[in-house]
Amino acid sequence: MSKRRLVCIGVASVLLGAGPEALAQSSSGEPDRTRVARRKPLKRPVVNLERQAAAQREGQVVPRGPAAARDAGAPGASPTGAPDGAPAEGRDGGALRPSVIALGGAEEAGAPAPAPVDSRLSTSVRVARVDGSVQWREADRRWESPSEADSGTGRIEVRTGPGSSVTLVVAGGWAVQLGPLSRATLSRGESGEERLALLWGEALMDPAPDASALVLETPEGARGVQERSRARTDAFSGVQVMPEAGE
Repeated sequence: MSKRRLVCIGVASVLLGAGPEALAQSSSGEPDRTRVARRKPLKRPVVNLERQAAAQREGQVVPRGPAAARDAGAPGASPTGAPDGAPAEGRDGGALRPSVIALGGAEEAGAPAPAPVDSRLSTSVRVARVDGSVQWREADRRWESPSEADSGTGRIEVRTGPGSSVTLVVAGGWAVQLGPLSRATLSRGESGEERLALLWGEALMDPAPDASALVLETPEGARGVQERSRARTDAFSGVQVMPEAGE
C-alpha cells in the first residue's frame, strides 16, 4: 500500500471519528472486532407526568377516594385516621383539640340561648267607650277594631288614630283613657298589680275606691300610681306625669 493511500485513510479516519481502529483495519485488510468500540444508542430520560401527578407532595390535600370513604365508615375508624378513642396528632406531635365556636354568648356550641323571661301576666279589659279609629290586639295577634262592651283577656295592646280616643276598664278597678295617637299595653304583674306601659301619647288613669295598685311604665322607667293622674310622653317634652282633679 502506498504512502499516499495511507495518509488519505488516516485523514478520513480522523474526520469520521474512527481513530486508530480504522488504521488497523486498513493495514490488515480486515476489521479488528476486539478493538473497535461499539457505540450504544443515546437514551434520553422520559418524564412520567401521570406518575408525578399521582404522587403526594408535602402540603398537598389529596381527595378521598371510594376506598378511603369505605375505610372511614368502618368500625373503630375516626375522621382523623386515628383509632377510636385515641387522640389525633398534629404536625408538632401534640393532640388536636376540637374547635368550639360559641355564638350569641352561649357557653357551648349548639346550646340554645336562654329565652327572655316575661313576668307580665294576663289581665281582663273591657271597652267602655270608643271615639274614632281605635285598634287593639292580644299579644302579637292581628289588629282588630273593638266596639263598646267588648272584652279581652291577656296582654292587651291598644292604639288610637288622629283625633281618636278609647276608655278601657281594667279588672283591678282602674279606668284608663287613651288620647289621640297613643299606644299602650295593659297587663298584670307577678304580685297582682295592674301595669300600664305607655309607649307614646297620653293616658288618663282614674282609680275606683277599691282599686288595686297600678304601675305606670314609660320610656323613662316605672312608677306607682295611686290617684287620678294624667301621663304624657312625646319626643319633645319627654315623659310628664301629673295628678288631675276628678270631674
